[in-house]
Amino acid sequence: MTTRILASVGLFILAAAVPLHAEPGITSHDPVDMPAGVWMIDPTHASVTVRLSHLGFSFYTMRFDKIAAQFDYDPAHPEHAHVSARIDPASASTGQPALDKELAQEAWFDAVHGKAITFTSRSIDPGDGHHGMMAGDLTMRGVTRPVTFAVTFNGTGTGFGLPTPRAGFSASTVIRKSEFGMTKYAALLGDEVTLQIEAEFLRGPVATSAGGKGQ
Repeated sequence: MTTRILASVGLFILAAAVPLHAEPGITSHDPVDMPAGVWMIDPTHASVTVRLSHLGFSFYTMRFDKIAAQFDYDPAHPEHAHVSARIDPASASTGQPALDKELAQEAWFDAVHGKAITFTSRSIDPGDGHHGMMAGDLTMRGVTRPVTFAVTFNGTGTGFGLPTPRAGFSASTVIRKSEFGMTKYAALLGDEVTLQIEAEFLRGPVATSAGGKGQ
């Protein structure tokens, strides 16, 4: 009996400690409901994966672990948004340390010479508000090529523990690695590479300090 009473008191105290704000989760699928301002990526809820053919037997997938990105947003003119992103090529992760080390070399992502992977948008087509297109310049290994991402707006709302506005996006594109100078093992690895991005953004400036704390 005493144990049950103590447990009930503990739950009451815990509930009282939770900030009083809207329930976490998506509250709107309309981008018009995103507040204006600068939005910064929540690196704890973001991923960039790379997928390519391995000898035709399967599609091999890896990811990058260190991503930074932001965009400025005006709900009245979403087409004016400007997106910039930066990936640390040394954070390529395959689950195989020896392969990760090789991918940092000059023949691959050339992280050994400090060549970051960057993207800067040039135009945004909001489409129907849920599905749109984003064109821009992708730089990898010091080579810049135009790319176009198909973008899905997943919704906006708040996360756990923080009232900071949050928004989620999915984006994908296909590039040819040979266009960026990656020709090693060309006969073994497919030239077409699919980039898949899953990202949640927080409206700044709170987003900056919440970088490792978003839930």
